[in-house]
Amino acid sequence: MIPLGYFLIAWIVLLGLYAVLVLLTLLQMIRHGLHTPAAYISTFLFIIVILAVVIGSGLYFSGVDWTGGIDLLPDGLNLFFFGGGAKNISL
Repeated sequence: MIPLGYFLIAWIVLLGLYAVLVLLTLLQMIRHGLHTPAAYISTFLFIIVILAVVIGSGLYFSGVDWTGGIDLLPDGLNLFFFGGGAKNISL
């Protein structure tokens, strides 16, 4: 059984990595990009879309019950893996 909290921790770690990559992208766009209104508008839209996705994900994840888990081997498969469950079979 894998706790769902592990997936939340993985999401937070990947979100941190994504934040670093976004920061590098923004620095490159501002430093080496064209200084035109279109460049500033595209940078602003880039930031708005990122914020919308992160805030939307956070709002969704706040409603998830993280105390549950995911069972990778249901009881029916224990017969084939690790020999468990054989005592439940009647011939």
